[in-house]
Amino acid sequence: MNEEVFASLPERLSLREVRVQFGQKGFRPQSLLLVSTLRDTEQAPLYEIAGLYRRSWEI
Repeated sequence: MNEEVFASLPERLSLREVRVQFGQKGFRPQSLLLVSTLRDTEQAPLYEIAGLYRRSWEI
């Protein structure tokens, strides 16, 4: 990232924290705190954010 791009970024961001639990048969459930800029709970419900996170590890 160059200085021009860095200077164009906002000074503050509004974020949303969501805690999700992932379970897989034979393993202990894992609790994660995810932080996202997707703040609208109707457009991006918790289960969608969790699904996107999980899919990102499948790539």
